[in-house]
Amino acid sequence: KSAAVGSLAWSLRFHSERGGFYYHADFNGRSDSLHYPGFATTKPSGEEAIIAELRRGAYAIQGQAVPAEPPPEAPTLLPFSDPGAISWQGSAGASSYRVERRQGESGKWVVIATDIHDATPCQAPDATIVSALPLFSDRPGPGRWYYRVIAHNGAGDSIPSNTVEVNVGH
Repeated sequence: KSAAVGSLAWSLRFHSERGGFYYHADFNGRSDSLHYPGFATTKPSGEEAIIAELRRGAYAIQGQAVPAEPPPEAPTLLPFSDPGAISWQGSAGASSYRVERRQGESGKWVVIATDIHDATPCQAPDATIVSALPLFSDRPGPGRWYYRVIAHNGAGDSIPSNTVEVNVGH
């Protein structure tokens, strides 16, 4: 009899510096790596429940109660010149993102999209699985626009990302 206990998540993938996640398909594309905190858009199906069970087990092994998740840290909005191609480096633990923009330096921030996910894979021309980029596309009218992104999970929102300025139609 052994007192050893544990589990192994063989392939837990991380965010890509280009936006989205790194992907790795197994079993002829029938399965994918895990992505924290779990998403309905990825394989294996039920990823959110798998991640939650791994988390519960990790604390149970230590004889500890599962602590509440903290709100995510701010994502990093990547530079762009075309608001039709917006991406960001994701925040660990974020289940979705909100995109905001304002017109001019002193305009009011307006929410233009909610529930944006960075864990949406697609198949590249060479049949590899990659992040579906850009993560968001906007088509504002002419002007000077500022964008920022806010990460969200069940515990709340992050502080806003850095801001990117774009001049449209000038």
